Amino acid sequence: MRMPKFWVSEQEADAIVTAIMSFTKEQVPLAAQAQLDADERHVQAGARLVREYNCRGCHIVDGFGGGIYQTIADTGLRPPNLNTQGARAQADWLFSFLKAPSTVRFWLNVRMPTFHFADEDANKLVQGFMAMEGTDPFETAAEHQADPALVRTGDQLLVRLQCERCHIAAAAGTMEASQLAPSFRLSGERLREEWIVDWLKDPQSITPGTQMPQFWPVDQESGARITPLPDVLGGDPEAQMRAVASYIMRYTR
Repeated sequence: MRMPKFWVSEQEADAIVTAIMSFTKEQVPLAAQAQLDADERHVQAGARLVREYNCRGCHIVDGFGGGIYQTIADTGLRPPNLNTQGARAQADWLFSFLKAPSTVRFWLNVRMPTFHFADEDANKLVQGFMAMEGTDPFETAAEHQADPALVRTGDQLLVRLQCERCHIAAAAGTMEASQLAPSFRLSGERLREEWIVDWLKDPQSITPGTQMPQFWPVDQESGARITPLPDVLGGDPEAQMRAVASYIMRYTR
C-alpha cells in the first residue's frame, strides 16, 4: 500500500510543504534564551498555574487581578489580596490550604473552591509565592525562640490597643464585614512572625483599602515612627510591634 497520487500543482505542493514545516517547533538558540536562577524558575512555574486556574479572576496577585471585586461592595467579603503572600504564610500551612481550603475569615459563608491540586502543583504554587518574596519555605514558627517577657508585653498591648474588637470570632454578627479580621487563633500555624511586624508598620502598603489601623505611623516631618503607648518598652515602636507579633504567634485566648 502506498500514498495515492493527488495530482497537486507545484504551487499546491509548496503550500503543503510550508504548512508541514510550520508544525516544527522553532528552536530558540540557548544564547537567546533567558537564563533564570532557581527562584526565577519557581516564580515562572507558579505564574503559569496562576494563569491556568485563573486565580486573578478573584485574587489580586502581584498587583494584578481581582476582577470579582467590582461585584462586591463590602471589602470584608472580597477574596484576599495575595500581595506578599509568600512572606505572610508558612509553607506547610499554605500547601495544606491549597490542597483542602479551610475557613480563615470566620464570618464568611463561602470559601475558596477546592481545585484538587496534585502535590506537585501545590508545591509549585507555594514555591512560586515564596520565591517572589525571597522567603525560605523551610522556615517554621518553631524556629523562633520567644522571650516570655516580650510575649506578656504583647498580650498587654493587644488589650490596650483593643485588637480583639475585630480579631475575634465573637464579633461575627455584631459588626460590618469590612470591620472584621481573621481570628488570631490560626496565626501560629499560618503566619510568619516577621511578616506581622511588616504588616503592623504599614498595612495599607500591603493591602490598600484595609480597615486595619496604622498604630505606629511615621511622622512626616521628623521621619520618626510614632507610638500610641510611650509608657511601654521605653516608647520604642519597633520593640512594641515585635512584642505584639510575638504574642500573636503564640495566642492562647
